[in-house]
Amino acid sequence: MTSISLFIAAMVFISNIVINDKVKATHAEEITKTRLSLKQMTEVYHNYTSAKIYIKFATHSINLYKDIPTPTTGHQKDLYESYLTIAVDMAKAGYRNSEDLQECLRNQNLPASNEQKETIMACVNTYIFYLSERGRQEDMDNVVSILPKLVKIISEIRDEQKYRERWCNYQDTIAWANLHLGRKSANETKDIVQDLINLPDISQEWKYETKKRYDFRNKLQTKDENKVLLLLTPPA
Repeated sequence: MTSISLFIAAMVFISNIVINDKVKATHAEEITKTRLSLKQMTEVYHNYTSAKIYIKFATHSINLYKDIPTPTTGHQKDLYESYLTIAVDMAKAGYRNSEDLQECLRNQNLPASNEQKETIMACVNTYIFYLSERGRQEDMDNVVSILPKLVKIISEIRDEQKYRERWCNYQDTIAWANLHLGRKSANETKDIVQDLINLPDISQEWKYETKKRYDFRNKLQTKDENKVLLLLTPPA
């Protein structure tokens, strides 16, 4: 083998080493990116699923106590407060997961899917509802800080027909929160919610459940002036 041939062979050998090192480095970098992407997507899925589960349970928690006949005395009072605390805790967990979900999506520059968007909206709404009902000072401070998010949601879905009943529900939650914050009287709240109940394109089920929520709240009031007295309009 001539010296030139040896030189060429040596250069090829060195080039292969360099190329292999570059390939290995690129491969390692791609593996790292893939692992990071999988981790981020797992976090998105975890937070979305957790938020959805927690808020589903929280939303139905009112069914545990709305039929308690005398929630202001004795064992029934303790039962009501216990169920309400469970509802607040689950709503809080759902809300926090929805906040983490939004952060994950922002970090990955991803838009929320329709399902994720609906879960986020439900988490904000449900957390405000139960915080307002329990009404501790720290609860109401949280309501004041979170309420603008619900107002923003309402403005965003106002013209979307598919969210018509959801929009109605969120308007009611705003009224509910302002009532418990002392921003609106019982009579002012009645006028707002009664207008929602009177809407012809809203389901009777929503109207019935809304009235029942206020009927239960009325049991907790010692003065008639603090009661929100609604009328259920018959189906058209």
